[in-house]
Amino acid sequence: DEAKRVFRRMRDKDVVSYNTMISGLAMHGESFEAIKEFRDMVNREFRPNQVTLVSLLNACSHGGLLDIGLEVFNSMRRVFGVEPQIEH
Repeated sequence: DEAKRVFRRMRDKDVVSYNTMISGLAMHGESFEAIKEFRDMVNREFRPNQVTLVSLLNACSHGGLLDIGLEVFNSMRRVFGVEPQIEH
């Protein structure tokens, strides 16, 4: 909870700070929160990278969110220009 408070108060968020938050949320089973932060990241026009998408897919997997996970996977190359790799 402290990490969430610090993150929300950050003025200068970047891809690394979003990746850290999304990954942490995914590891702690907070799949919907991870998706929410990802959407916020994209809405703020930050470009997701390999780390972002692996973390997001991990969140979807842990949360049983197959449809959202497939949507993310299918948009990797088309929307974000990230080539799917073995870790995806």
